[in-house]
Amino acid sequence: MSIIPSVSPAGPPNGNLAGVSCATPTDCVAVGGDSKGTLIERWDGSSWRFAASANPKGGVEPSLSAVTCTSTTNCVAVGSSATTGPSFSSVTLIEHWDGTKWSVVPSAAPAGIPLAVLTTVSCSSATNCVAVGIDAKSDAGANTTLAEHWNGKTWTILPTPSVSGSLDTELVGVACRSAQSCTAGGKTLVEHWNGTTLSIVPSPSPAARSNTALTGVSCPTPAGCTAVGAYNSRS
Repeated sequence: MSIIPSVSPAGPPNGNLAGVSCATPTDCVAVGGDSKGTLIERWDGSSWRFAASANPKGGVEPSLSAVTCTSTTNCVAVGSSATTGPSFSSVTLIEHWDGTKWSVVPSAAPAGIPLAVLTTVSCSSATNCVAVGIDAKSDAGANTTLAEHWNGKTWTILPTPSVSGSLDTELVGVACRSAQSCTAGGKTLVEHWNGTTLSIVPSPSPAARSNTALTGVSCPTPAGCTAVGAYNSRS
């Protein structure tokens, strides 16, 4: 492993790259944010260069948290953007790369007070993607899970089941093997998409631990997934 020089935005050094995906060894996309909004860089096999990214109209401090590329002409990036108004709100942000340019794609808005963030996305094809995150409605008093599905034309909200007795749940990682198989992991839970519905999958938790959360998941085969995360010890 070695550190590869990357380009940094002009001005104060506050650029942040949060996610990366490679369609080929000579075509990678990294996404994040800086003081001007969303930040996207591309790797051509020799060096990293800035890519012109899209920012939502009226958005405040938009940022991208994850990206997935199924080919050199199809990438999907997700994140969030704050909005102006009498009270703070956060809305989901989704952008698409068609091989020529990045553009903002309308995402589905959860009902109620908008305090939503998409943390990651996975696509098995150009017509099947699942993005997951957090719906932190202030009127609910706790974080709830959020999932959206792309069918090649529109993003729609997927109903997500709740964990019995839990007051604070969220989805942080997702991996899609096909249009009928996606696995998402997050705080206190694992959920599986079968192409129609999301359902909770029983998952183990370390004994005598708290704040258990899964932050990443990968499914190399239909019958095998690995998820990673962290938990707090008694100390």
